[in-house]
Amino acid sequence: MDNLIKHFNPFLEINCILDVVKYSMNENVDSKSIAIDAMRVIKKDQDSDYFQVEINEEIASQMVGKVISFQDLWGEAFDIKNDQLNLFSYSLKCISCLVNNGLAYAFLAPVYDLSIDNPYKPFTDEYEDYGNFEKNRMLELIHKFCFEVLELNNLEEGRNLVIEKWPTNWSNYFDAGNEWWGAYYWTIQNPMKKIILVIAASDTD
Repeated sequence: MDNLIKHFNPFLEINCILDVVKYSMNENVDSKSIAIDAMRVIKKDQDSDYFQVEINEEIASQMVGKVISFQDLWGEAFDIKNDQLNLFSYSLKCISCLVNNGLAYAFLAPVYDLSIDNPYKPFTDEYEDYGNFEKNRMLELIHKFCFEVLELNNLEEGRNLVIEKWPTNWSNYFDAGNEWWGAYYWTIQNPMKKIILVIAASDTD
């Protein structure tokens, strides 16, 4: 598409697995066409001798996006109104993921953990400090994502976004995640910035 801006991983250096494809918005936005085209962009960038992204054009052409709220996009782990994150629990014996849905989970809880430089040690008497540091750092990452990727000045502007959640049964890109970790595909229109983003995630061990 002529309005393609770029395909990128916004936080690759910390082991984020999200694929983001950004477009400039035309007057008549067809979010399904954008969603399908974005997978073609991902395919072009990710195809290798070992794996080729395939698209079932027939299923893709018939899929319907579900309009969701900004809160639904982030899922249960991130309380937007109170700006609070509750994704993991920390104890002396284990770190447990409490939620397995939404962008907060897809962004912050890949199969192979984010690389966060934490001065405290888990599974020791520092585990509470470790958990608090990690939670605060992840909250900072959410704010950075909203500013740098979604191009929001603050969380309240999220209410102006037009967000659709799409099925994950029309490309083998999603196969790995559909096994257990999860597979996600969203289109996000930001009318104020005249951009539309496609965010994709699928992961496995």
